Amino acid sequence: MMKDYYLRFTAADLPAIRSLGILLGELHNTDDGSLSGNGFVYIGQLTEPTGEFIVDPETSEPVSLQRVVDNEAGEPYLHANLRTHIDLRATAESMAVLNPDMAAALSTLDRFFLLDAEGQPRRPSKAKVVFF
Repeated sequence: MMKDYYLRFTAADLPAIRSLGILLGELHNTDDGSLSGNGFVYIGQLTEPTGEFIVDPETSEPVSLQRVVDNEAGEPYLHANLRTHIDLRATAESMAVLNPDMAAALSTLDRFFLLDAEGQPRRPSKAKVVFF
């Protein structure tokens, strides 16, 4: 059974995402340092409506103003989706015994994933990009 994960992280977290993804076998080394994997889809920054509108001077139509989705510190989030056949948490927990970086990542999952009330990764309420 395939599992879908929706990642949300800051640019400062890119090195951690890359190294943890490679350790988990979901990302691959690339010559240019980009994030690449078979079931990995890098989305980048997403925007959301501010609730404010301006009038387009060319069409006289209202245009919704957008803002970049960011964290509490105002750092823009980067987004990615991952579809895999493995349970990332179970795999990470088994690796964490011998890998302090993996153990540290498990203690701060909300740094990388949207989580539900039980601390499990969840789908965004208004997903912009989804798997079919």
